[in-house]
Parts: sequence; C-alpha cells; structure tokens
Amino acid sequence: MQTIVEPEQKIDRPLRVLIVEDAKSDIALLLLALRGSFKVDHVAVATQAAMRAALHHHQWDLITSDHAMPQFKRPGRPGLDSRITS
Repeated sequence: MQTIVEPEQKIDRPLRVLIVEDAKSDIALLLLALRGSFKVDHVAVATQAAMRAALHHHQWDLITSDHAMPQFKRPGRPGLDSRITS
C-alpha cells in the first residue's frame, strides 16, 4: 500500500533522513524542500566512517547521497555500496 501525501498535508511522525553530503548548501536546500511537506529529523555525514556509524545505529526512512564524493570510491577498490550490509 502506497501513501500519497498532498503538498499541504504533514505526516505526524518525523521523517528520519540520512544525508550523505559534503556541501552545507546542498544539505540546506534538501532540508528546505523536505520541510515543505514533512517534519524532518536528519543526520548529515560526509565520511565513510560517519555513514557506517549512522547506518548501524539508526533506522532511516530515507537516505540521500551526493553522487560525486571522491572519498567514497577509489580506483581499483569496490564502492562502499557493496559493503554497506556487511
């Protein structure tokens, strides 16, 4: 069952959002957009260690990520996404 939220309707429970981003301005824009329809509890991280800790210590409704964070992938090494669940 899918829940559809009208733009002027707010959900009672806060949306738990993990933001993997290294630019504060991008975090602010994302939160501005989300807060138009949701109460938001968020954590923003910019390192692999912080992301792993956040994934293991919290449950998230939504995880967003910058697509170009070079510290998350190095040549000759698999991306972090292949090891998130281990």
